[in-house]
Amino acid sequence: MTVSHSPGAARFLEIPDIAEIALGAAQDVFYYWTRARGAAFAPACNLAFKLTDLPSADIPGITIVYVLPLGNPGLYRYRYWGTGHTSQKGYEMTGKTLTDAPSPAIWE
Repeated sequence: MTVSHSPGAARFLEIPDIAEIALGAAQDVFYYWTRARGAAFAPACNLAFKLTDLPSADIPGITIVYVLPLGNPGLYRYRYWGTGHTSQKGYEMTGKTLTDAPSPAIWE
């Protein structure tokens, strides 16, 4: 994924072609996400994209992040922080913003 931003320029993300990525076990999740989003940047959570449609073994490793309107502290809110992340990192982020993280390293 390419992220580009420079002072005064709009930020954009370029989603790579699936053929460019070695996804392994995550390949099915990515295909589902791609079908759910259609032509949009990302799928509508709980409408087109539902965690319950995914294999249960994949769900603990998933994170769903909402982009908040400009001017909000943190700018990103974790809608879902899989239990796999909690057990690996030692903290829960569901419902929190980047600036709520226990370590500034996550958002600096």
